[in-house]
Amino acid sequence: MKILTKLLLVLCVFASASTVMWAQVGSSASKADARVGMLLDAINMNYTIDSDGDYKVTVGFEDDRSQLVFINSRTNTLGNLDIRVVWSIALISEDGLTKEQMHRLLTDNAQVKYGSWQIVVVPGREMAVFSAQIAADTDSESLHNAIRAVSMIADEMEKEFVGTDDR
Repeated sequence: MKILTKLLLVLCVFASASTVMWAQVGSSASKADARVGMLLDAINMNYTIDSDGDYKVTVGFEDDRSQLVFINSRTNTLGNLDIRVVWSIALISEDGLTKEQMHRLLTDNAQVKYGSWQIVVVPGREMAVFSAQIAADTDSESLHNAIRAVSMIADEMEKEFVGTDDR
């Protein structure tokens, strides 16, 4: 029982820490973590850097769909772990997500092998966001795998919810 309690505590800390990604404030690409750029360059992935210093990549799929993925420059720490978040938006709703959509996201969380769905609330909108946490000092192959997993899962849910290729 103690192991389960500790595991739940760690999961709660990770969930709380990941919400920090939405509070990033800044206007300069100089906040970009150069380690991410070096890894993206190593895997020949084109990227841009947004005003918060986060990296943006667009992943294309064979069916002419694409998905925008963000790699946060800002990291979170838990003990001696330095964690980076890789995330993508599947749905933005100005009316709020429906009960059915929330149920679908929660059900999908039990099926995914890596990452999780989050519902992110910003003024006037709710977003279904898929994210994965990786070591901030990861290698290029692990970052590439995270980007691929996040983009594929978010794009499949976008296709199911929206039916169009919005992101």
